Amino acid sequence: MSNADKASPMSRHRGALSRRLAYGLVVILLLGMAATVVWFGSQQWLDYRASITDRQLDLERHNIVGSQQRAKLHSVLDTQRDNLLQMDQRVSDLGLRVNAHALQLAELGNTSRTGWLLAEAAYLVRLANQRLYTERSAANPLALLDSIDDIFLELDNPKFLPVRTALAADIAALVLVGEIDVDGLYIQLDTLGRQLQTIDAWPHLEERQAAPYLDSVGQADSQAVGALAVWQALVERFSELFRVQRRQLPVSPLLDEMEQRQLKDTLKRLVGQAQAALLFQRSNIYRLSLNEAHAVVRDYFPKHPDTELLAQQLDQLAKRQIIQQLPTITDSLHAIDTALALERERLDGTGPSNPSESLE
Repeated sequence: MSNADKASPMSRHRGALSRRLAYGLVVILLLGMAATVVWFGSQQWLDYRASITDRQLDLERHNIVGSQQRAKLHSVLDTQRDNLLQMDQRVSDLGLRVNAHALQLAELGNTSRTGWLLAEAAYLVRLANQRLYTERSAANPLALLDSIDDIFLELDNPKFLPVRTALAADIAALVLVGEIDVDGLYIQLDTLGRQLQTIDAWPHLEERQAAPYLDSVGQADSQAVGALAVWQALVERFSELFRVQRRQLPVSPLLDEMEQRQLKDTLKRLVGQAQAALLFQRSNIYRLSLNEAHAVVRDYFPKHPDTELLAQQLDQLAKRQIIQQLPTITDSLHAIDTALALERERLDGTGPSNPSESLE
């Protein structure tokens, strides 16, 4: 075999090995390039995802801020809308007031002296009617009706004679009303209540004194006087435990100091209740309270001139009239209102030609 033949397999082997190494290097290069591309692509993807997340967060923050701004804007718009409504309401109220003032000015321009005096009379008669039922007295309403009659006397117009007739009837009715002295009754009840607190269950025991016994001994020596004083003290001490009464009279129960205080507190409460009923004109409560006080004095306190007198006063006060019987003064009120309406119609040009006929 020649050298050429021997060298050819070797060269072929080396060529195959070099080709394999070249292929390997190419594969490694390709794999490295692929790995580089994959790593770079993953980094780009991560950056892209981070940027997308940041943009979403920014969008959410912008949405939150925008919603808050929209809420504030809506609240401002609602406030402005409410302010506009209030301003519209005020403008409408001012318009109504202007119209009312215009009507009042027109009425004042068309009102004559007679109209003014009639309006004053109408006001006074309403005031008199109000005071009659609030004060429950005829004095002030009577003075007001007299003032109204002076107004019509000043007008001196025959067409107002029906009004003066109604006024005269109401004045006569008020003159006939009897006055009830509420202040006097209240003072009497107050005085009677204080007197009831001073009575005692056994007043005859307090009247016993040691002087009659000492006077009876005359010129007795000092030892006898001392013995009588001791005896008198013993009698006064034990006399409160016994009481001698007639057999034909009912036996009253003995009352201790606590029971007497309770009875006096009851009397004080009943008298105060009667005073309150007097001020509020509750006749039933007034009579019931005084009758109960009379029964307490009669049943629980002994028959004594002081207690009998107090019981009579309670009975007399219970029979007193405390409600004022008041008349009505609406006739003069209707007559004045009719005269005032006719006067306004006359000024407006729509009234009757002869107003005195309408008043009648």
